[in-house]
Amino acid sequence: MDFEVTFVVSGATVDDDDAVEALEAIDAMLFRGAGVDLLTMTGVGDNAVVAARTAAVEAINLVPRLRVHRVDRDLVGVPEIAERIGRSRQNVSQWIKGERQVEAGPFPQPEGTAGRSKVWLWSEVNAWLREVGLDDGNNYPTRSDMTLIDHALLTMLTMTFTFVNPDDAYHADRQRIAEAIESPEFADQLRQLAEKPTTLDEQKRHVIVIASPDEPAAEAMERILSHGHDVVLMTVTDRIFAVVMSTNLPPIPKELVPVSPDSTVGDWVDLMWNHPNAAFVLSSAGQATPEAGVFRNAA
Repeated sequence: MDFEVTFVVSGATVDDDDAVEALEAIDAMLFRGAGVDLLTMTGVGDNAVVAARTAAVEAINLVPRLRVHRVDRDLVGVPEIAERIGRSRQNVSQWIKGERQVEAGPFPQPEGTAGRSKVWLWSEVNAWLREVGLDDGNNYPTRSDMTLIDHALLTMLTMTFTFVNPDDAYHADRQRIAEAIESPEFADQLRQLAEKPTTLDEQKRHVIVIASPDEPAAEAMERILSHGHDVVLMTVTDRIFAVVMSTNLPPIPKELVPVSPDSTVGDWVDLMWNHPNAAFVLSSAGQATPEAGVFRNAA
């Protein structure tokens, strides 16, 4: 399902031509409203929280300097509601006061006041308008969704998520990982893993490499090496697996375990479980080849 979400952002503005051009590739729009930099985009997911987080990650991957802080609540008063739906202010006021009966039921409760005027969440007003055929056609996060999205964004403000392979064939596994990251139980574990300063990139973000268990282990190793520093490797088998993976040696552990070229990430995880204190190297013709990279659990 598609959800439209507007984020409060920093690190890139509407005057930043490179950022604007990069984000236009995914139909995301930077703009400024009431002195705040905003980013509107569409996310896809089974629910608004997953969709919003996936969208935020996509935007950050395109513009690494971008900071996504929270969901903009998009508060509207009577004039804004009337303008958006092409009706008179009097018409809207009648709905609010219950003077004009409609099948949609009572008008939503106001979010608060701005000056002396009441304001509403546009997402709630739009949902109400949908019942009378006057909505704008978009799905928005609900009030509770916004709270969960803001909480989820806290775990990614200092993190960069990358994929081993952009192939859509691995979308289902990435979706499971994205949903797990949203859970409070896993958020604590992820923060502990990413607290290591050795996983920071040049933008001072902790790098999280997401891999499907069916992807080649050799490609995952290549992606890890490409960062030039420790990263958090995440995948999913019967559960979510996350480990700080280091290529910065010595010292090399006493046990050096070869990983065959045809191994998957899932196979590599099994080796990690069976050899918790070992380092791993890609093998060639049955021989370990440390020159291709040595990987170990840095936790």
